[in-house]
Amino acid sequence: MNRIAHRILPRLRSMFRDLANDAAGNILLWTALSVIPMMGLLGFGIDYARAERAQTRLNAAADASALAAVDPSLAGLQDTDVKAAVEQLFRTQAANITGVTIQSVTATPVTGTSQNLGYGRTVVVSYTATAASMFSGLFSFTGSANLSTLTIKGSSNAQASYPPSINFYVMLDTSPSMLLPTSDTGISTLKAATNNSWGWTSGSPAGCAFACHEANSNPNNMVMNVTNTAGNLIWLDSSGNPHPLNNSYYGQSTVKDTSGTSYVASTGKYADTWWLARNFGSVRSSPASIQLRVDAETLAAQNLITFAQSTVQNYNTVQHPVTYKMQFYQFNYGNPTAVTGSLANVTTLSSSTVPDLGAMQANLYQAYYWTTSSVYTGDSDTDVTSMLNTMSSTSTIPNPGDGSTPSVPQAVLFIVTDGLADQSISGGSCQGVSGRGCQQWTSSHLSQCTAIKNRGVRIAILYTEYLASSIQNSGLSFADSVASTNVPQIPTQLQSCASTNPDGSKLYYKVSSNQDISAALTKLFTMAVQTARLTK
Repeated sequence: MNRIAHRILPRLRSMFRDLANDAAGNILLWTALSVIPMMGLLGFGIDYARAERAQTRLNAAADASALAAVDPSLAGLQDTDVKAAVEQLFRTQAANITGVTIQSVTATPVTGTSQNLGYGRTVVVSYTATAASMFSGLFSFTGSANLSTLTIKGSSNAQASYPPSINFYVMLDTSPSMLLPTSDTGISTLKAATNNSWGWTSGSPAGCAFACHEANSNPNNMVMNVTNTAGNLIWLDSSGNPHPLNNSYYGQSTVKDTSGTSYVASTGKYADTWWLARNFGSVRSSPASIQLRVDAETLAAQNLITFAQSTVQNYNTVQHPVTYKMQFYQFNYGNPTAVTGSLANVTTLSSSTVPDLGAMQANLYQAYYWTTSSVYTGDSDTDVTSMLNTMSSTSTIPNPGDGSTPSVPQAVLFIVTDGLADQSISGGSCQGVSGRGCQQWTSSHLSQCTAIKNRGVRIAILYTEYLASSIQNSGLSFADSVASTNVPQIPTQLQSCASTNPDGSKLYYKVSSNQDISAALTKLFTMAVQTARLTK
């Protein structure tokens, strides 16, 4: 405003001096008449600059008021109370602006759940005001607009999501195929340790990457055959202690170890590769043990509890309480089972809440049977259908809320899996067993996923990559077929099951061999929590 005056007034003074010295009457007359609108324009420019400055300050007041509406301090208030508080805040700030009269102010807060925002609040603050003019009103004429005041309008909007309360259901794949080492080194070490003269009953010995666990171990089957560096079979006595066996006693009712000590064959068993992975140092110099994926799952689940505790502590406030609850399950053959009891607040849990899943690994009666001779599985030990059926039930996961309070929590189903279904499938055939399917998740499984998501439950999937190399060149034609045909399709199917985020990404994460499953699970957890709090 002052700059405008400084530019124009000197010119006017110069013009008046010229007029006083000019003897031409016509020029003097026309020039005198032009002074009036020029003065009006000068006054209007000054008033407009003042009004513009006032609008800038009012817009700042509207911004501050809108931000206050989505501040955590007002998160627990009803929208009607927030509306009154925000409008009063705006008027209080506007009262400090000289020459401004507030005509109206309207705050429109809306609290709820949306696809883009999750649970949160949006607010629009609109105002109308007038700014008094110092000069413009002097040039009003009868019938013209009243220029004694200038109208100012503006609005501001803000939105923020609030951390929701969430129930987490963590499903852990503990099927036999999860007895795969977590590293390439572990895989090669286990293969080398089982590549011996006993070999397969058919085919050439090639070593086995899976730590198969069977009660009735048969040394004629290479995957059940564990030897020390001297080539002696390892015999576990009735207490589970290992002994290098004098191989000439294989198959007899009484066996002897290399020291000559006799054992009744029926009270012991031949060591399997699950035992070898957990006790590798007992028969080979190093390593002491080989970590399996089921062992890494245990650590990941235990660390997830600690991570969830610190996360919810950061989000929880008096104005907006936030609660996380967790329950852990495992699935393999048949229906899944809970491994941590009922759903519980994470603040009441500890890392020891999750048991050693490796130690809990099902000790199969023998190949094609579950834990007893009365349960024939045909080696179909990864029942994805039963798992998804159980988790789709409202008795397992009740219909979720919007997470606005701990009494109406959201729900997230985490699934940690290698993505290969091995179960009874009509018309299927795998490893010569009719009705068995060894394959990626099917369209039927994806329909089950859709049914779960349609209830408002989000699905987050951690894919522990199924390595085709772990079953290739094993001497079994079915394994080579699964490795080349089915394994490559696993990621696509798992991503189809996972929930879609507002930005189009998937609640899906892949962890490969040599990568940290625990870090991957906490990253997926962070993704799920952030999606619930996503702001546009």
